[in-house]
Amino acid sequence: MPDPSSAAAKPGFPKEEWVPGRASLDTLNSEVPGNSILEDPSRLHARLQRDLFNVRRDHTVLEARFEAEVQSSSSRIQSLDSALARALSDLDRVHGSAGWRVLVQARRLTAFIPPTLRKLIRRSARLLWWIVTLKLRRRLSELRQARSTPPGIPCISAPLAGQIADYDPHILSEAVLRLERFAAFDPAAYGAMHRDSTSTGLSPSAHAFCYGAQEGRALFTHEAIARALGLYSTAREGEAAQPGFRSPLTAGSRGHTLGLYRHSAGEEAVTIFAKNLAVKLRTAGADIQLLDETSDLNARPEVTLVIAPHEFFYGEGGRIWRRQDVVTGSFMLNTEPLQSPGFARAVPFLMAARGVIDVTPQLTEMLADAGVPALSLSSGLSYDASPLTQEDRDHPLFRVLPKAVKKQPDPAAMWTDRDVAVMFSGDHTPYRERVLAGYAPRLAEYACFLHCRRLPGSPSGSPFGARRQKTHLSRLYTHVTGHSKILLDIHADEFGSAEWHGLAERAAWTGSVLVTEGRLPHGLLRAGEHYFKETPRYTPDLIDWLLKSADGQETARRVCMNNQALLTARPDPFFAVDPLMGMLWGNRI
Repeated sequence: MPDPSSAAAKPGFPKEEWVPGRASLDTLNSEVPGNSILEDPSRLHARLQRDLFNVRRDHTVLEARFEAEVQSSSSRIQSLDSALARALSDLDRVHGSAGWRVLVQARRLTAFIPPTLRKLIRRSARLLWWIVTLKLRRRLSELRQARSTPPGIPCISAPLAGQIADYDPHILSEAVLRLERFAAFDPAAYGAMHRDSTSTGLSPSAHAFCYGAQEGRALFTHEAIARALGLYSTAREGEAAQPGFRSPLTAGSRGHTLGLYRHSAGEEAVTIFAKNLAVKLRTAGADIQLLDETSDLNARPEVTLVIAPHEFFYGEGGRIWRRQDVVTGSFMLNTEPLQSPGFARAVPFLMAARGVIDVTPQLTEMLADAGVPALSLSSGLSYDASPLTQEDRDHPLFRVLPKAVKKQPDPAAMWTDRDVAVMFSGDHTPYRERVLAGYAPRLAEYACFLHCRRLPGSPSGSPFGARRQKTHLSRLYTHVTGHSKILLDIHADEFGSAEWHGLAERAAWTGSVLVTEGRLPHGLLRAGEHYFKETPRYTPDLIDWLLKSADGQETARRVCMNNQALLTARPDPFFAVDPLMGMLWGNRI
């Protein structure tokens, strides 16, 4: 019979694994002479007692150290809590002072000053301060030295820059530095998600910019996204100052044409957004051209704005537009939320752009803090309010509508006389499926329009999914909303849609009432005044209250009146054209 010890060493047998306690037992057996355990058990008992004493002594020492650390940490926490309380008290006194209230009004007034004039005022104040403090000569000397010294930002060599290898190394390095300062980007988390990136010799931010985004990798963890959104969601609803309407276009700047670029095969909502934006800007006196990826690359207008860069640069024919002069000389209008794959793919173009316009105030602040010139555009321009076409009426979704709902909506009709109680539309996600399944028993009591689309994936790998699958649905959704009492909004995922105010504007224009889950705060809309907000657990109860009780119907009527007053206000509160025009024309090359 073969020896088991020799068989364990042969190929095909598992190697001997380390077992806790085996090493100490082997050492003990090697130190004790043969058969001593059986011959002298009292000697072994004494040795074990000594070892047990040493273990207990070490345990006592470690326990004392742990208690000391806990006490020290508790004292530090108490001191930090006291410091925080004092700081909050000081902050409350500052905010309650007359000087702070005066400064708040002064800061609101600065929103009316053009960016060029604000920059001139800041420079003049700095120059005056240097003269008063006798620091003018030293400061001018430091500025001359800084201009003559090469940038201290480490450059990325061009061969390591992936698909953007023709970019200037200094421009690449500045864009990578912006990504590194971006609040939602965690270099350590990116390296942990993509361990193969460490072998390239690039930093996590450089790899994410040059390779990760263009390869479709995830750049941000859910934890980092939640932390960043929470950090930048300190503003309360309804407190954002709305700038007045003052067209910044002078006689000289009216000759400059703005080119609005979007991909011709992109989502219909983006095309509608571009057309509505063009109408708004033309009304303000701007010369607008609607262009796409088939336009002449070398005949671009002086001011260019790329809408939905995640579609434009990755769609068919968009690769040739990824040149340095195009990206760094253009403004980008991002339409994707922070947690979406589309935003991650657009990161290289957002970080290297001349400026970024976003529909989410929180994301705009993140970009601005990272060093990207950014502006928030609070607008619901992505829905189509034009009348239905014959092609729309031939759509299967329209043919199944009740006869009364097929008619043109009457804006003057009473809210209680509408034929559809609850209307929901959106792409299918696991979260929405779970929520709608929970709502089903309660919504079955009403006449509802619930359309949750299952879009097929794009076989070509296009970043904007089914592309033209959404054709004609935007007008149909607006038509049905005009017949609905409640427009229901359900999150697509755990973060939700940051640009939900587009739905709020659609509900306001059509006379319905928006019922939504908890959203990021908005500077114009208030819950209970312009829309209703409730958690998914109690949303069916809110719907019952609005539809069945007299008090709920009166509250819904008051919300509709508030929305109508908001829509008829001048200037248009949903679209502040002045800051947008000032950014585009005031920062052109």
